[in-house]
Amino acid sequence: MNACYAFLESHPSETIIMSVKEEHDASNTTRSFESTFDSYIQKNPSKWDLGTNIPTLGEVRGKIRLLRRFSAGTAKGINATSWADNTTFEINNPGVQLKVQDYYKVTNNDDKWNGISNLFNEAKNSNSNRLFINFTSGYKPGIFGIPSIPTVSNAINPKLKTFFQSNTKGPYGIMPVDFVNAELAELIVKTNF
Repeated sequence: MNACYAFLESHPSETIIMSVKEEHDASNTTRSFESTFDSYIQKNPSKWDLGTNIPTLGEVRGKIRLLRRFSAGTAKGINATSWADNTTFEINNPGVQLKVQDYYKVTNNDDKWNGISNLFNEAKNSNSNRLFINFTSGYKPGIFGIPSIPTVSNAINPKLKTFFQSNTKGPYGIMPVDFVNAELAELIVKTNF
């Protein structure tokens, strides 16, 4: 959290959309995951915006907007509790429409790239207020179940570079990228101008 707060202090015109989910079953605890999350927010509430809609950048500059992937007793952040596993899917809640490509257990890099490029094209041609989240990241299951992230990123990142060298403008959504470098980041950022 300190790294996030420091980033926002140094870059007050930026925002962070933070995806939070409970990764493990709770044990030996006296409070819920939501209560634990709330305790972290209370340490620096001015840095959080827990609005439930998809905001414009201007509405959340200098703040963290929660993308909530855990159940909550009160409205809190963008509700993404119906997140599907290892696929492309939509979430359509009142006031919030998401389309997500999150094929993260990658058995075939060409299939992964097809999912990524299809969502890029859909995002660019969309006239809706839908938020597109396109995970370019993933891993290939390896020996003894050890995941290999570079096996995916070494194949996908050059394709991203080529894509953004020829697709220089447009709304492409949010892209979590493994092992991004300055050159690729610059190409992506320039699509906004």
